[in-house]
Amino acid sequence: MKKIILLLTSVVVAMSLQAETFTVGDLKYMTEGGNTVRCTGFANENSTATSVYVPGYIVYNGTTYHVETIGNYAFRHNQYLKTARIGYGVKSLLAEVFYDTPNLKEVYLSSSVNALYRGCFGMPTSSKYFTTVAWAIQEYPGDGVNYDSNTGEWKGVDASAFGNALGNTTLYLSTYAARNNSFIKTTWATSNFYNVLQDGSKAYDFADSSWGVTYIVSTPKTGDVQSSTTDYTGKVTIVGLLPDKTELLLQNNVQDALNYQYGTAVLRYIVAEVADYAFNANPRITKVSVNNVSTCIERIGRSAFDGCINMTLLSVGASTIEERAFYNTGIMVASMNEGTVTVGKDAFGSCSKLYQLNIPSTVTELNQDYFWTLPSMRYYKVGTGNAKYSSDSNGILYDGDKLTLYHCPPKISSSSTLLSNLPSTLIRVEKHAFHQYNGVGVIIPYGTIILGDSAFCGSVIEYVKIPSTITIEGSRHFRDCNNLQEMNMAMLTPYRQTLGNFFTYPFPSGFHARVPTYALGDYQNTIPWMQMDEGMLTDGGYDVVWNLGGNNGLTVGSILNIKTKEAMITRVNEDYRDRHTETLVKGNVVITPELTYNSNTFTVKRICDQAFMNASELTGITIPESVTEIGSQAFYNCTGLGEIHTQITNPAHAPLGNNVFYGVPKTICKLFVPRGTLQLYKNAAQWKDFLNIEEEGGLKGDVNGDGKVNVSDVTALVNMILGVIPKDFTRGDVNGDGNINVSDVTALINLILGTN
Repeated sequence: MKKIILLLTSVVVAMSLQAETFTVGDLKYMTEGGNTVRCTGFANENSTATSVYVPGYIVYNGTTYHVETIGNYAFRHNQYLKTARIGYGVKSLLAEVFYDTPNLKEVYLSSSVNALYRGCFGMPTSSKYFTTVAWAIQEYPGDGVNYDSNTGEWKGVDASAFGNALGNTTLYLSTYAARNNSFIKTTWATSNFYNVLQDGSKAYDFADSSWGVTYIVSTPKTGDVQSSTTDYTGKVTIVGLLPDKTELLLQNNVQDALNYQYGTAVLRYIVAEVADYAFNANPRITKVSVNNVSTCIERIGRSAFDGCINMTLLSVGASTIEERAFYNTGIMVASMNEGTVTVGKDAFGSCSKLYQLNIPSTVTELNQDYFWTLPSMRYYKVGTGNAKYSSDSNGILYDGDKLTLYHCPPKISSSSTLLSNLPSTLIRVEKHAFHQYNGVGVIIPYGTIILGDSAFCGSVIEYVKIPSTITIEGSRHFRDCNNLQEMNMAMLTPYRQTLGNFFTYPFPSGFHARVPTYALGDYQNTIPWMQMDEGMLTDGGYDVVWNLGGNNGLTVGSILNIKTKEAMITRVNEDYRDRHTETLVKGNVVITPELTYNSNTFTVKRICDQAFMNASELTGITIPESVTEIGSQAFYNCTGLGEIHTQITNPAHAPLGNNVFYGVPKTICKLFVPRGTLQLYKNAAQWKDFLNIEEEGGLKGDVNGDGKVNVSDVTALVNMILGVIPKDFTRGDVNGDGNINVSDVTALINLILGTN
């Protein structure tokens, strides 16, 4: 009895361990443990179906199963099959799965397939019957099927997998070159197939006809397959365009209703990227767009759309747009969605029809080295809030603070436009910045420090003004500027610059360069200026703001330093004055300590060399205390000068150049100095040559300026010493020693008491 019980028990156990078989659709499956099954063939052994699709997932009695394997001999000797499609999720095709199926012409393998066993597509004779094998392989599985201990999977291709079956067969691989390079180099791949091509329209895991896109699964789903509409845990890569489509529509996520359908649910994936070279030189594409303004995928690959010459419209969003992604395309307007961060080198290079580029606020890296290759560009538009980049009403592209000008679109204006409103904050003009610019001229603002390589190369400008603050980098700055007629070059020291190939030689007919008077000799002895014909190089180029700091409408030229907020009084040039009908410097001129220009305030610090040289009709000049230097020959040969009013409280703090007052009638001209400084001026070089020196500036000791000298002035003086109020050397330096300290308090008290 016990033996019978034990026998029955063993039978029951054996039955419970036996694999379960069931049918889903027209295929039958066998369980292999857990939720994994293998496909064993058609449910109807007499099926006359001409195509078969083996899905990667199925649902049976409410349970989702993963179809990892197609079993031995599953479709062997089938005389009807013409097409076989293997869905994503299937990993292995075992021995002789499609052996001796003589009418089978097309096989489509998903990228999950990594093992093909012996004879799975073989023929018993030398009959050649395949025409197409498409395989979006994710990694080369090696020659021969071997166990991978790292993944616990069988990988590889048996040497006889396609035995006697290939004939004139083309192996189609996805356009994801990074996956295919090692595969197409192998002996197995090149020797068994007539041809190996990369074609994303055939080798893909699934397609979406509504978007025109083909995909491969780049990151499979893990764990149980979910049916939730928000289940986008896996990722797919776009690898191609469907054969009947001309437009590509990007979206954040996609559902695979064809290959992964089970019951009423479908698998859903995040669209991660467009593969490298996916649409390279594809002439069918006319438009790439997004399904909504928030669409932003992770990456658009290197040269993904390179050479798509018929693509005219682009609206795209990707965290990273790789190098040459849209190189040499036909796009005219390119828009990037919010979320785009990095745009690589030559991403839009050589797009000869591109005229508008919209840059979102999220972009932090925009390689602009190639922007000069965009001859039709009219307008850059940078999104509000972008801290790294900005644009202005002209459509010019700058950095966020408008310190660097990256590119001025060649077509931003008509040929009659003078670009004179560049920002005063500008420090650097990048290389090729005005390449092929078609306006009449450009004025570079004062304070700009760097003019980059080939800045104006090939432009059609007639006029350019370069400030004295500039340093010139590289070469070819005005090469092929054949329309250039006038250059106002205010650079003060041309011999410090290396200007190789600065112009096209010979110079344009009628060309004229105007340079600073006091540097004319240096220009005449420096290449390329010394190569100019007689009359081409004259004085007259200043970075000068006119009619500032003058009195009664008289002209005083002022060089303004935008960064340090300092001003210099410079020479009023006769040539400039004659051409622009400026008033002569004559009469009494008051130089104010501060100048205001474009809402900026500048402190006058220097009177430049020869600033008022030969101004014979100048009768009076007032020099503010702010001046800290007076240049050589500043008042040279001012023979009509009758009064000089200096507010400099200590002449030692404002050194003089050579021959500052040469030719001034010092026996007649009166020198008025601040009260209490008489002795300092009588002892100072060049100042002491004046025979008539008088103090001025109000009542001595009247520190608070109320017209009286009393105890309240002592309080004001003490506050000056303590820093409570600003120091005024004209009033506070009571003893005239050039300082304000306790000794002035003593002198003031003595003055009040009448003991001084």
